[in-house]
Amino acid sequence: MKKLLLILCLVLVACESAEVTPQTITELKIVTAPIIDPQKMIDSLEILKPAIIEEFQKEGITIESVTIEVLTSHNATGEALSSSTAHIGLIGATTYVEYMNDGLVPLLAASRAKVNKDSTNPKDWNNQQPTLRDPAVLTSSIQALVLAGPSEKGQTLANYVNKNEIIPWEVIQETQWCISSSTTSSIAYIYPNLWLYETYEKLFSDLVNQPLQGTFSDTISALALEQCDVGLGYSFILSDFEKAWNEDFKRKANIFSEINVIGVTRHIQNDVVAVSENHVEVTEEFKLATINVFKRLVVREDMATAFKVFNILGYQEVNIEDYNDTIAAYEFVREKINE
Repeated sequence: MKKLLLILCLVLVACESAEVTPQTITELKIVTAPIIDPQKMIDSLEILKPAIIEEFQKEGITIESVTIEVLTSHNATGEALSSSTAHIGLIGATTYVEYMNDGLVPLLAASRAKVNKDSTNPKDWNNQQPTLRDPAVLTSSIQALVLAGPSEKGQTLANYVNKNEIIPWEVIQETQWCISSSTTSSIAYIYPNLWLYETYEKLFSDLVNQPLQGTFSDTISALALEQCDVGLGYSFILSDFEKAWNEDFKRKANIFSEINVIGVTRHIQNDVVAVSENHVEVTEEFKLATINVFKRLVVREDMATAFKVFNILGYQEVNIEDYNDTIAAYEFVREKINE
């Protein structure tokens, strides 16, 4: 009888010691890159903070406070995650690929509304009609566009394309380009660089004029002011800036008549919700909780303003294998740049 009681006591002690202590995080830090004016992003993302605390609580994780930072570039987000100064990153696919060996783990890929134009022939985009999105049809990839602005050189490029003619390299190399300030930007650096190589066997470094760097907002502004002849953007960027083109940048004609597509890249995997395995507080339980939290947040009507910043309508779970094409594109461009 004494032996039985001893065994029962040992079992109870073992069970008590095996109980998992609920996780508490004093400050949850989330980072992202500037895709539009950083202050506008910060203002729009502010509503996420109490909702994140609320949703993590449902997962059994107590978050005392949330910090959301819009850093200076895509690269800066990768650095913040790999150095464990942030828990979660809302980052581009190529940023994940660059830092995948530094502790970054992809959890979710963004889903966006499919656009009504997806031709690889740039002329097909230049019907002077808005690029429309269908929220009933979601897609996990996007195309980047090479855009010719209303400057004299920009219009020369557009004329070639709209006559179904190939733009000579001698013409395009003399133009002024606007690109991303981050070398890990899929849309405004890696894939357009790949497009240049596949079309002309050239890279940004072969252009006569040093490209100007900035955000998508900076690019549209520079095109409107005719400071750049060529800009880079996502497939529905013209629709996003349709109103600003006339009201903010004081252009008289509409954006669809003044900006022409001269190049269309391969499809690019959408943005990623990634975490840093290097961070001591990023446990397996935290990863699963993050997946569940962001899946719920993105469908909450009261959070729509925040996710509209990224044009995100949903999330789907992903793993490393989903980024094989992105890895191939990234490594190819990197190899050519370093030759």
